[in-house]
Amino acid sequence: MPKVILILAFAFSGLLAREEDPIKSKKLPVINFSQTAIDFESGQPVFSKETVATLNVQRPGSVRLIINDAVDTTVNKKEIELSSLVEFSEGTYTVLIQGKDYQETFGFTIR
Repeated sequence: MPKVILILAFAFSGLLAREEDPIKSKKLPVINFSQTAIDFESGQPVFSKETVATLNVQRPGSVRLIINDAVDTTVNKKEIELSSLVEFSEGTYTVLIQGKDYQETFGFTIR
């Protein structure tokens, strides 16, 4: 009897492990940087001016994109280079992405 209970418990735990992670299933947007961070300041990564930042939206559809007070636009592309929207100079940037059922905020510094 203990073997049967152990086998059932093991099989049940395997079924739970196969469930999708709710965070991964949302497919949230990601910002990819062409270079690694050169430093961290107040918990935010610091990149050189030569770094290219690309926003990848995992879900199709339009998203509202806000960068500091300089950009407030709606985009329909899955991939967009952020420097095509705002000229990066030295400073701290906050990128807010609002989709249908999510809102993500990213912060980084250019030095």
